Amino acid sequence: MKVLILVNPQAGNRKGAEWLTALKDLAGRLGPGEQWRVEPTSKEGLPEQISQMAPGMDSLIIVGGDGTVSQVLQAAWAQGLSMPVGIVPLGTGNDMARSLGLYKGRSWHPEEILEYARTSKTKLVDLWGLQGKVCFSNYASIGLDAAVVRRFCRLRQWMEERPVLGRRGFYFSLYIVVWISRVGQRVPGGTVLAWEDERGVKHEKCVGGARVLALTNSPYYAAGALMEPVAQLDDGLLEVTLFRHMRHYAELMATRARPLARMGLQERWWRVKARRVEILLPKEAPVQADGEDLSHKLGTERKLEVQRKAQVRVLLR
Repeated sequence: MKVLILVNPQAGNRKGAEWLTALKDLAGRLGPGEQWRVEPTSKEGLPEQISQMAPGMDSLIIVGGDGTVSQVLQAAWAQGLSMPVGIVPLGTGNDMARSLGLYKGRSWHPEEILEYARTSKTKLVDLWGLQGKVCFSNYASIGLDAAVVRRFCRLRQWMEERPVLGRRGFYFSLYIVVWISRVGQRVPGGTVLAWEDERGVKHEKCVGGARVLALTNSPYYAAGALMEPVAQLDDGLLEVTLFRHMRHYAELMATRARPLARMGLQERWWRVKARRVEILLPKEAPVQADGEDLSHKLGTERKLEVQRKAQVRVLLR
C-alpha cells in the first residue's frame, strides 16, 4: 500500500515538526508491501503539492488542524482524486476530526498512524463551495467570530515568524485579547439571508445587527462547541444558525461542557436547514471558513453564494 502523508510543521504549537521526524523514521521501518512518502506541507500551495505527489498513491493522510484539513480536502476534490483522505488531528480546534470520531480530547501518538493507514473504513463528507473560490467542510460565518479570526490570523502569522512567541500560552492570551477588542462586532446592518430549504422552497430574512451568522456542516464549531448535535456530514444540508444576542453566543461557547450541551440550549437559537444559501452584504465584512480568514480570497465581494460542490471520502478508525 502506498500512502502519502503530509504534515503541517506549524501545527500543534510546532509539534508538527516532531511528527515529521517521527513519521519519516516509521516509514523507514515498514515491512514489504507498504510504502510511505512523508513530506511537510508546502508553503507555496497545497494544491500544487498534491497534484505532483498524490498520483499513484492509495491514500492521502494529513497531519494538522482544521484549516489544513479543509485545504487538503478541497485540493483532493479539485484534482479529481478518488483516493480516501485520512485526518490526524494536530490543531487547536480539530472540529472535523471530532465529528468523525477521530479526536476525543487527546493527541495521537505517531505510531497510531500505522493501523490507521491500513483501514478500509471510509465516510463521505460534503464540501461546500463559497463564491466558487473556496470550499469548506466544517463551517463558515460572518459577524463577531469572523472579525476575531481575521485579526487573530494576521497576528498569528507574525508570531509564527518569532519562535519565542509561538507557544500555547501566548496564542491563548492573544486570542482572548483579540476577542475582547472585537466584542462589539456584528453582522453588518442591512444584511439579507436567502436560503432554499430541504423541499426547495425559497426564504428570505434580514439578519443585520446579529452577533454571528453561522453555516455549519458538522456538529462541532469553534474548537469543540456543540453547535448542531444532529448535523450530518453527508446529507447535502447546512445548518444555518443566527445568534442575535451575545448571551446566545455565550451559550454556544458553554456547550463545550457536556452536561450543558445536553440541556438543549440549541433550541433557543434561530436555526434552519438549507441546501443552498445566499448572503447579501451592504458592505465588505470579515468572512471565515474552518477557522481561516477569507479576506484575501473573497476581496470585496458583497454577494456570497454557498452550495454543495462535491463529496470526498475520509478514512475512519
